[in-house]
Amino acid sequence: MNSFQELEFKNVFVPITVGAVVSTIFLGCAIVQANSYYKKFPADSWLLKVLVVTEMLLQLMRTPLLIIAVWQLDYGQPQPLVFIHTSLSTVIILSASTAFLAQATFSVLLYKLFWWPIIFVIHLSLTALRFVLHITIGVESYGTINLGELVQQWYWCITIILILSFICDTFVTASLTYQLKMQKTAFTQSLQVIDRMIAFTFATGFLASVVELSAAICFWTLPGNYTWVSLLIVVSGLYTVSVLAALNQRRQFHHMLPDHDCGVQTGPEPMPSVRIVRTVDHSVEQSF
Repeated sequence: MNSFQELEFKNVFVPITVGAVVSTIFLGCAIVQANSYYKKFPADSWLLKVLVVTEMLLQLMRTPLLIIAVWQLDYGQPQPLVFIHTSLSTVIILSASTAFLAQATFSVLLYKLFWWPIIFVIHLSLTALRFVLHITIGVESYGTINLGELVQQWYWCITIILILSFICDTFVTASLTYQLKMQKTAFTQSLQVIDRMIAFTFATGFLASVVELSAAICFWTLPGNYTWVSLLIVVSGLYTVSVLAALNQRRQFHHMLPDHDCGVQTGPEPMPSVRIVRTVDHSVEQSF
């Protein structure tokens, strides 16, 4: 029997359970970030608002299904077979959608920030390819009973997904960091701002890259242990938190670097104008 099918129940149940717990924590973080977003950016375009709502709905569906999938994990006897239920297959598809929306958002933000069409096209193409392969795995899992058999049959596809995931996240992080370093050289008065943006870039994209690289290493070196599945479960929630954090940081970066389009809707602020009118009226009344 292949090493991917020679599974001990604890090597499947424990990693997936840990991934479900961490995903629940990330869901709480995403709810806080989403609430902050709608308070900070009420004038944002409807597309961004739909994006945030979609990300949150996917996570709100995905996390309970993940908990149900852990509860439904069965261990066949006498053969060591871990059976796949519909809930786990649905989680795979929802995770693919979450990752695609997050990566596509980073592509758009990267383009709006620095206007690099070629970078946008390359990154979005890699993201789309990853999405198609990920959805393929999810759809095929509906017709497969044994989890180990599914992994063995689609080993090549999972390998490509892991490589593309790492490339996409590293691509965004490296592109942003490089361009920000160029800005740091060109505009010395914004050194502190650029340093903060670089740190923020690494805190979002680089962290996801590390998690996905760890998942790939575990997948290749520990075929009898599903730690790599746990890491992929975690990174899906990390994507949502990263996107919301990036959206919430736009106003700060826009004020610090006004020459760059950070996706912030600018316009007249009504409250200060109202106060000015009232002050004028008050002074007129006093003059009479």
